Amino acid sequence: MTTTTCRLRRCAPGSGVAADLSGSARFDPETSDRQPNDCLPPMINRLAAWLSARTSAPSDDTPPADPLALAATALLLEMGRMDDQIDDSERERIAQLVQWKFELDDGTAAQLIAQAEAHSASSTQLFGYTSTIVEHTEPEERVQIVELLWDVAYADGVLHDLEASLVRRIAGLLYVTDKDSGAARQRVLDRYGLSQA
Repeated sequence: MTTTTCRLRRCAPGSGVAADLSGSARFDPETSDRQPNDCLPPMINRLAAWLSARTSAPSDDTPPADPLALAATALLLEMGRMDDQIDDSERERIAQLVQWKFELDDGTAAQLIAQAEAHSASSTQLFGYTSTIVEHTEPEERVQIVELLWDVAYADGVLHDLEASLVRRIAGLLYVTDKDSGAARQRVLDRYGLSQA
């Protein structure tokens, strides 16, 4: 007979779990339909379930995204969220920019955006994304990414203060100068036929 010892708390009498004199509980699989983890505190059970789901979740056959594409897309999504929601014009523009920048078809771009949304939902750190971009790109390409950020910021026709602040912060983390960021912004304004406020 195999038993598993659990020393965190006692389980109810008659549950197929026997308590010994040391205060530990032993799970007896032959006399119980309960699982070994049933004698663990609820928080530990939830943690175990979460870890199990992360390591044994079935694959949806979606290959992992390229780190550069994932990082850049996550930053574009952050830009879209700066005014508290990504509206349809911003979401559509992000999809177009991702397709153009990384030469993707509609389906692959949608998968990349979904992966970036899931990734950015669990991370609030810009540094992780910007360090990946710095590591994988030349300065000219980083300026182009800043231009994409300005493009998303102006996609709804209005630049919010928080959006401008975020672009400047990201540009600094990407080692893009204010002059290059300003030039990128002006190209976006020209594209949209807007004047600089």
